Amino acid sequence: MKSRNLVDDYQAVVVGYGINLIVDTVINLFLLITFGLLTNSFVELFVFFTFFTLLRFYCGGFHASTRWRCLIISGALIIIVFLINKWIYQKMTVAFLFIELLSTLLLWTISPIASDNKPLSRSEKGSYSSLTKKILVITQITILFSHKIIAINAGVAVIIVACSSLVELLRKQV
Repeated sequence: MKSRNLVDDYQAVVVGYGINLIVDTVINLFLLITFGLLTNSFVELFVFFTFFTLLRFYCGGFHASTRWRCLIISGALIIIVFLINKWIYQKMTVAFLFIELLSTLLLWTISPIASDNKPLSRSEKGSYSSLTKKILVITQITILFSHKIIAINAGVAVIIVACSSLVELLRKQV
């Protein structure tokens, strides 16, 4: 596109970033679907990924410094969530629900968290904070009134996003 003078340098960078983002998303979805089908946990991972993606986008938090690190972390996260699912499903405990509730309260009070890789304007912070709170309310309703598998994965998504936000908050203070 650039060689044919269809876009300027800035537009070429934006288009390149968009293409990389699409490729990374396709790779993550491929990993999620493949691992989910191979381990017979597609529904669990899909529910987790849905809540995680919504919360992560608006809450902010830690961002890997390169796209490859992000892909590696995402792949590891899929495996970790799978393992957590198997353990929590057997022993759904008050401790898990307590940690999830604390994570919700933490996200409610500190979100959104901007990072060096994703700075936020003042207006973005306001709208992201409002959207985060709405998503958290929907998540809590889902946890309270849905099937155990859905509740666990929505809860795990909240806990992991809270951990990511804490990591970024602590990283900024060091």
